[in-house]
Amino acid sequence: MVLDFYIVQIERDEATGKPVREEWFRDKQRDRENGPALIEYDVQSGKPIRQEWYTAGRMHRTRGPCAQSFDVATGAVTSERWCFHGYGHRNKGPAFVTYDAQGNVVRQEWMKDGQLHRPHGPAIVERDPQTGIVTREEWYRWGERHRSDGAAIVLRDRSSGAITEVGYFVDGARQPSSRAPRPD
Repeated sequence: MVLDFYIVQIERDEATGKPVREEWFRDKQRDRENGPALIEYDVQSGKPIRQEWYTAGRMHRTRGPCAQSFDVATGAVTSERWCFHGYGHRNKGPAFVTYDAQGNVVRQEWMKDGQLHRPHGPAIVERDPQTGIVTREEWYRWGERHRSDGAAIVLRDRSSGAITEVGYFVDGARQPSSRAPRPD
C-alpha cells in the first residue's frame, strides 16, 4: 500500500498572526484533490481573496473554475478562470470572466487548449460597467484574429453603443477595409 500525503505551507501576517497564504503540495508540486491548492486571505478580515485549484503543478479543475478572486468587502466573485491541465479551456462558455462589484459580467474570454477561440461568435467581449453596453468584441479562431463574414474587431461607444472602430482579419492577417464587409 502506498501512502499519499500533502505538505501544507501556511504563511502568516507577522503583526496579527492571521494566515495570508495557504499552499498544498504533493511531490513538490501544487496539488490538492478536493479543494484549492492555493488560497490567499485578506489580512484584516481573514476572508479568502483568491483560490486556485492545481493537479500535479498545473492549474486544473474539471467541475468548476480553477481560479477565483473575491471582493474583500462582500465576498462576491470578481473573476473566474477555467483551466484544463494548465491551459485556459472551457467547452461550454467563457474560460475567463470578470465581474463588477454588483456581479455583472464586464469581460469574457472564450478559450480552447489555451488559445482564444470561439467558432460562432466573439472570443472577447467587454461591457461598460455603468451602461452594460458591449464596448468591445474580438473574433478569434485558434489564437488568431479571424472573421470571414465581418469585422474581427468591433469597438463601440460606451453610452450609445454606436460602432466607433472596426478591424478586419482573416487567419490573423489584417485585411484592407475596402475588401471587407461593412458593419451595420
